[in-house]
Amino acid sequence: MPERFFVLGVEAQGKDFTLPEDALSVHGVVLGSTGSGKTGFLVVLMEEALINGVPVVGLDVKGDLSNLGLSPGALQSGNARAELFAGSRVEVYTPGHVGGRPVALLGFPRSLEEASNVAGDLADFLLAGSGFQVDRHFGLKRLLEKVILYMVENSLVWEDLPSLLLSPPFRQVDGVDVDSIVPRRKRREASVRLASFIGSPAFGRWLRGEPLDFDRMAGEPGAYIFYLPHLSQEERETFVAFFLKRLYAWMLRQGSSSGLRLLLVFDEVYGYLPPYPRSSPAKEPLLSLIKQGRAFGVSVFLSTQNPYDIDYRALGNARLWVIGRLQTSNDRKRVLEGVREASPLSISAERLADVLASLKPREFAVYDAERGNLDIVRTRDTYSRLAGPLTLEQVLGKIRTTRTETQVSTPVKDNLLLLPPQVEGLEEYFIRNQKHSEIIKELEKRGLKVKSIVSAYYEPLLVVEAKLTFTGSRGSLHVTRLVELAHLAEKPSFLEASNLGLKIGELESLPLDSSPTPGYRFIAPSLPLDEKSIERILKRFSDELGKTSYRLYECVETGEISDPLEDLASFVERQTYILALKKRRGKQKNELDRIIVAIKREYEAIGKLEAQLSDLKREALIDSLGKVIIGRTSHLPRKIASTIKKMRSIEKKIKEKEEKIARLKEEAKRHLEEAQARLTVRETYMKPSQVQVHAKMLLWVPVVEVEIEKNGEIAKLKINAYNLSEI
Repeated sequence: MPERFFVLGVEAQGKDFTLPEDALSVHGVVLGSTGSGKTGFLVVLMEEALINGVPVVGLDVKGDLSNLGLSPGALQSGNARAELFAGSRVEVYTPGHVGGRPVALLGFPRSLEEASNVAGDLADFLLAGSGFQVDRHFGLKRLLEKVILYMVENSLVWEDLPSLLLSPPFRQVDGVDVDSIVPRRKRREASVRLASFIGSPAFGRWLRGEPLDFDRMAGEPGAYIFYLPHLSQEERETFVAFFLKRLYAWMLRQGSSSGLRLLLVFDEVYGYLPPYPRSSPAKEPLLSLIKQGRAFGVSVFLSTQNPYDIDYRALGNARLWVIGRLQTSNDRKRVLEGVREASPLSISAERLADVLASLKPREFAVYDAERGNLDIVRTRDTYSRLAGPLTLEQVLGKIRTTRTETQVSTPVKDNLLLLPPQVEGLEEYFIRNQKHSEIIKELEKRGLKVKSIVSAYYEPLLVVEAKLTFTGSRGSLHVTRLVELAHLAEKPSFLEASNLGLKIGELESLPLDSSPTPGYRFIAPSLPLDEKSIERILKRFSDELGKTSYRLYECVETGEISDPLEDLASFVERQTYILALKKRRGKQKNELDRIIVAIKREYEAIGKLEAQLSDLKREALIDSLGKVIIGRTSHLPRKIASTIKKMRSIEKKIKEKEEKIARLKEEAKRHLEEAQARLTVRETYMKPSQVQVHAKMLLWVPVVEVEIEKNGEIAKLKINAYNLSEI
C-alpha cells in the first residue's frame, strides 16, 4: 500500500504542512475559541482522510461537521486531491428523526451470541431512555441484561420487557436471588417507566432506520456523520453513549492494527468528557476508546473551546495537539500543562506560550508530542462548502447522500397495556394459557382455518366472596361471584360464569401462575384498582346480597330452620331424628334412644368377640408352625380340633348379636317412620341477618383473538386461551 499523507495547510514559509499516517494514528485534540477556525480544521482533516481512503465517523453535536456532506464549491482545475475528495462517499444520518436517515439502535438481536455482545449496551440505553441514571442502578442493569437474553432466546419482542422485568422467568442472577438484587417494589417502578418509554413515540424513533454497522463503515471507506442538534440534550447523551459503546465493542473484535483503521471525529465534546469528579453517560466508553484505540487502529480526535472541558486522562493520552486562538490566559495555561504531561520530550513553555498568544484566526499551533515538533499552520481552504451550523431542514434538503433506509419491524400498537396495573392488598393470579399452536390445532379440528393470531392478552376478573348468616339457622351460606373489570358498567354485575365461559365451580381446579405469560398484554380495567374502588364494588355486592331473599326450610314441630346449603331431603332426615328422640309426655326415657343404646352395646360386644376370634386364629397358626418345625406333628390334630371348636362357638355368638342388631334396627325404623309421619316442613324465604364480603383475588384470564377463514369469509374470533373445550 502506498504511503498515505495528509495535507492540512501551509506553514509560515508557505510550504504545505503535511502529516504522515502514523502521526494521525495517535489521538488528537483540537482546541480553540469561537472564530478560531477549529471547525474548518476538522473538516480539512476529514477531507484528507477520505482522500487517503481512511473511514471517518463523525459525531456532529452542533451541525458543523455535516457541511462535509454539502456539494463542494468550484474546484481548482487540476487539483488532484480536490478531485479525489469529490468522488468520496459522504453519508449523513439523522438519529431519532424518521423523516431523514434514522438509525435503528434498538433493532432486536438476531442470535444469542449477538445478544450477549449488545445486551449491556441495550440495557443502558433503555434505562437512560426511561429516565434512570445508569451508573446508580447496577443491579437493575444486570437484571435487565438477563431479561433481554431470555427474550432473544424465546423470540419475544420489546413490548414483553416490562412484564418480564416485573416478574422475571428466573429466580437468580449470577447466583443471587432476584429480590435481593432488585426488590419487587423497585422492579415495579422500573417496569412502569420502561412501559411508558416503550409505548411512547420516542421509542419508535429508535426502532426504525439502519443499524449501526461499523463493519460496513470500515469496509466501505467514506465519511459517516451523525447529525445530532435536533435531539434533546438527554437524547444526545444517550445516543452518543450507546454509539461509543458499540464502536468500542466492534473495535475489540477487530484485533490489533499498526495502521489507521478508522478515524473518529467528535466536534464539541463539552459535557461528554467532563473533568473529575463529574461524569456523563459517554465518559467511560469515550475514555476506553482513547486509552486502547491506538493499538486497534482507531484514532479519536476531539474538539472543544475550553481545555478545562475535558478530563485530564483524555488530554494525557492525546499525542497530537492542534491549538487555535484561546480567549484567556487560564485556557492557555491549561494547554501548557496538558502538553507537558503528554510529551515525553522537553518543550519550552515560554516559547509555546508566546506562540499561543500570537495566533490569528485559522492559525494553529500543531504540536506532535511523539516527536516534540511544534509547527505554526494555517489551514488550507476546505473542498466542502462551509455554510455554518446546519439546521435539520438544511440537512434533509441539501445533504449529498443516497438514502437507503432499512426499516426494522415494529410491533403492532394497540390500546393494550404492557404491564398489569398495580394492585395493593389483593392476591393476583394468571390462568395458565395453552400454547398458540394447540389453539390453532383445535380450531382447525373444527373446520376453521386460522389466518393469524391478531392479539393475545389478559382480561381482569375480580373474584369476590361473601358469608351470609340467617336468624335461626345454625350454618352460613358462602357465595362466590365474578366481576368483569374490563367491561364494568356503572352497576357491576356479579356473575356465576364470565362471558369467556369461566365458571365459579372451576376456580379451585384452575392452573394458576403468579406471573403472566410472555407475549400477552393486558386489558385495562374500567376503574383504578385501588382500595376505594374495590370497596365500592364490595359495598354493592353486600347490598345486593342483603336485599335478596333466600329459600330455606322450617320444621313446625322442632322449630328449626335449615342450613343455607341444606337440601330438603337432608333437612327432613335430620328433623325426623330430632323429633323421634324427643321424650313423650309421662315417659322417663325415649324408646328410640333405648334402641340406639342397645344397638351400640351389641356392636361393642361383637367387637370383643371378633378380637377373641382373631387371637385364636393367630394362636393356632403359631402353634402349628412350631410343632412342624420341631417334628411333633402327632399332637397337631388334637390341638387344632380344640381351637376350631372355640372359634365356632365365638362365630355363633357373633351371628346371634348381628341378628339382634337387625331386629333393633327394624324397631328403630318403625319409630322413625312414625316420627316422620308427624313431621311438618314448609318453605320459608329469609334475608340474611349478616353479610360479610371480601375480595378473594384478582384473576387474569388469557384471551386470544384470531383471524379465521370459513366458507371463504374472513372473521375475527375471540376465545379463551386456557380451556380449549370451551372454544
